[in-house]
Amino acid sequence: MYKQKLRVVNTSSNASSTTAASVLCDSLGQVRMKVFRGHFDAINSCQFCNQDTLILSASNDKTIRFWESDGGSQVQSLSLHTDIISCCRVNSKTDPKFSFVTSSWDKSIAKWDGETGNNVWRGFHDGIVTTCAISSDGNMIVSASDGDYVIKIWDTRTDENAVHTIKNFHRGPVTNVAFHPDNSRICTTSSDMTAKIWDLNSTSTTAQLSGHKNIVSCCAFSNNGRLLCTGSWDKSLHIWDIATGSYRRTGPNIIDKGHEGSISACSFSADDSMLVSASYDQNVIIWDTKYNVQKFSLKGHSGWVNDVCFSQDQKWALTCSSDMTIRMWNIESEEKMPIFLANKISLGLKLISCSQCGKKFSITEAGDDFSLTRCVFCRLKDRSKVLNITTLN
Repeated sequence: MYKQKLRVVNTSSNASSTTAASVLCDSLGQVRMKVFRGHFDAINSCQFCNQDTLILSASNDKTIRFWESDGGSQVQSLSLHTDIISCCRVNSKTDPKFSFVTSSWDKSIAKWDGETGNNVWRGFHDGIVTTCAISSDGNMIVSASDGDYVIKIWDTRTDENAVHTIKNFHRGPVTNVAFHPDNSRICTTSSDMTAKIWDLNSTSTTAQLSGHKNIVSCCAFSNNGRLLCTGSWDKSLHIWDIATGSYRRTGPNIIDKGHEGSISACSFSADDSMLVSASYDQNVIIWDTKYNVQKFSLKGHSGWVNDVCFSQDQKWALTCSSDMTIRMWNIESEEKMPIFLANKISLGLKLISCSQCGKKFSITEAGDDFSLTRCVFCRLKDRSKVLNITTLN
């Protein structure tokens, strides 16, 4: 097992850095969360890995750390970079033999063997490296540097020279990069208020996405590859249908009612039914991607929230912050949360209690057929029609 191959290190005289995480509730008292402490400065990036059993984090304190997601113990601290680590990304959340990449203000990027914690490859920029991503097969890396606005694409199976160096791709610093799930394209976002999609096969730009009114800070492809979400300092999320290209006619779907501060990060759930966004307003919001509406928000950080993602089983949301903490939010019972039900009602969605299993579902999800009394799962088991319904007032 992976955990047996990692060395537990005590990086502080403060015992709390390696002991179990604290278990708390959010500021509304509705969501249980685990709080991980041990970094000594702002945490810029976090990821689930090894089938959600481990958490990877990167910080301004120049360290990369692994944590047990269950017990909360710090498992390993890795030191290589000599300056702020701006980003860390894994190639797979489920494979125990995963790889991950880190980028740093020391002008370098590094690829690591997730099973051993060994650094296996390193590349360099002329400027500080602001962001990085790794392909799902673990072979390709994309990174971007500030000052020279250069994007580099690397094949780590070869030498340290980038296979593609794209200069002046944006008119401002690149803030985020991401690989499409099929590894054929990358998305880049920039302070020039645009996002671009670059095709690795044709080595050309296939889409330039405009519409945000401030710095575009983050991007995320849906896991089915059909959608792209971009987040901005204009406090909005734009969802682009890149499969059909319909945004060229109608524009993206825009979500701009939720955050009160600049959006810093976004990520889709494994089944793409949910989207999560993080913000400098210290809050995290879970969105329903079917209707592009807010399900509920998570409050508890005391500083900017810098990164966010879902666990593969979709029971947890993971966040990290400039408050030097990592938080795991338990969202598996989301539909029982009072705030979730209140949001449903405020959107005018009539909630129905399934007469068979008791689970609540909305009339809109049922196709506005008021003769339905059971959720889709119970109806699939028995297609007989029931005429009486119970509504939630």
